[in-house]
Amino acid sequence: MPAFIHARHVARALALLLVASLLATCGDDSSSSKDDRGVFGDMADVLQSAEDDFLTANAAIFASADSMKPYIAAILDLNTRTTASVSAPTSCLVEGAGGKIYSFNGESYSGIDDPNVPDYTARFRLYKLSSAGQPQLDHEIGHVDYTCVDVGVPVTETQIFSDSVLVASTTYSKQSGNISGTLRTPVGSKSLLFLGDLSLELVLNVRFVLSDKIQGEYRFPMGTSDTRRAEVAIAHAPATLWGLDIVMTVNGSGAVTDSGYALYRHYEGSSLKSGIAACIESGTLEAPVFSAPTVACYDGAEPMSVSHTQLAAISDSYQPLRALWLTTANLVEICRSLVPLGQ
Repeated sequence: MPAFIHARHVARALALLLVASLLATCGDDSSSSKDDRGVFGDMADVLQSAEDDFLTANAAIFASADSMKPYIAAILDLNTRTTASVSAPTSCLVEGAGGKIYSFNGESYSGIDDPNVPDYTARFRLYKLSSAGQPQLDHEIGHVDYTCVDVGVPVTETQIFSDSVLVASTTYSKQSGNISGTLRTPVGSKSLLFLGDLSLELVLNVRFVLSDKIQGEYRFPMGTSDTRRAEVAIAHAPATLWGLDIVMTVNGSGAVTDSGYALYRHYEGSSLKSGIAACIESGTLEAPVFSAPTVACYDGAEPMSVSHTQLAAISDSYQPLRALWLTTANLVEICRSLVPLGQ
């Protein structure tokens, strides 16, 4: 089977959000949207709210964790080690790195033993960044835990804390490729669960449980091959009554290289109706341009009657889901890096 499941297969397995009010060729749905964006608007609102709650609100701590990652990598020898720890049998961190809390001195991290940190975990203080992107050592804003537990096979976890609140966690098993995790608001009052897997071809598939009404899934390679395929699904949950599948192909620089599409699917009992909601003929992976639907970009369904505001809602849905995937992909990459080479 190819690295990416064929788009039609994906559409059967998942589905994306859909707009009832735009269904000139696909029947009619009910929608909670108060404008002409229909369910595409509902989809965009839920996804934008998720980005605001879990990414924008935590922007300072995520920026700090990302900025300090090279210094942390120097301590843990990420992606360079060939052996695990022998001083702590349950740990697969670099020898002597676990059980410590690390502080930054402006040039590097140094650690001291801490009884509150397990032998299989290394804890790094995080600092607010200045406008120039420099850590302000007198302004600690949280910490990040890097964990590698040897349970016969390595299982890794990355946890980011804003002050004392856990705002992001991701676990990864190299043996199964499975990942799971949670994003939380700065005060921990709301959470966003995600599940997924990383294939042998390094295709990262993540499903976000956004609400009791909507789920979103993003699938894209973490590698750097010349031609890569993105597949996105946003669906009504828990029962998929309608959905939208977005498929595009990009080159190594992220530019769209082939005609992609957004395919709408609507289930009425055992009956499935589908239509082309948009084409993607230009733009980039980060900012695809959704244009009026035609059979030229997908010949398996008829074009729908879609307004400019509905096309904008599809774009407004894609952007925050992509942002959620990028944050998750970064945490997964850290988890992968914690595993010693050869294990």
